[in-house]
Amino acid sequence: AIKLNSMKNMLYEAAWKADNGTITSGDAAMCKYFCANAAFEVVDSAMQVLGGVGIAGNHRISRFWRDLRVDRVSGGSDEMQILTLGRAVLKQYR
Repeated sequence: AIKLNSMKNMLYEAAWKADNGTITSGDAAMCKYFCANAAFEVVDSAMQVLGGVGIAGNHRISRFWRDLRVDRVSGGSDEMQILTLGRAVLKQYR
């Protein structure tokens, strides 16, 4: 529940900044990195609880898990997001 709430708040803040034209590449990278990884961890935990039922068959959790594996790479890998975020943070202090 903590990760879901954190993701929701981060997404709302990023959306608000995007609507107001104040979003930076660092904000977007941080949001993408955190939300993709946190969502995967939440779904992975659900898969652990369900066991074989979550993997075999047509359970929605298995679909979420497959989709989130792709989402972690699409739009830039974790390493690219960290690099973009690092550059944005360093730019603030130059």
